[in-house]
Amino acid sequence: MRWRFSLRPSNARDWQPDVARVATAEIQGDRVTVKNVRNFRYRSATDFDERWEERRLDLTRLDGLDIFFSYWGAPLIAHTIMSWSFADGQHLAISVETRKTKGQEYSTVAGFFRQTSSSTSRPTNAT
Repeated sequence: MRWRFSLRPSNARDWQPDVARVATAEIQGDRVTVKNVRNFRYRSATDFDERWEERRLDLTRLDGLDIFFSYWGAPLIAHTIMSWSFADGQHLAISVETRKTKGQEYSTVAGFFRQTSSSTSRPTNAT
């Protein structure tokens, strides 16, 4: 068990392109700027056009929140996505995602044993 908790995440890896960047947010009063918002055009899981955006949001215009649960495999495991909507028509969705290095396959079991890293705020285009 001690071995499991001795494993440390690192951003210095050769990440797959769709998880290569980590989102950041700067808050100034009622305004937030989110950098590295993923707004890709997907043709398949591995065929896509990369587009990374910067979003400026006015928190006083926040008018909705949707929560989505995507279930796969075991019924107690779900991918949770939160999507905020704003009165000006903007949306921002975030989720926690596994960050895979190039050539690495997704594995739920490996995740439980800390063999993958997570991105704790992965904004994506929700429109």
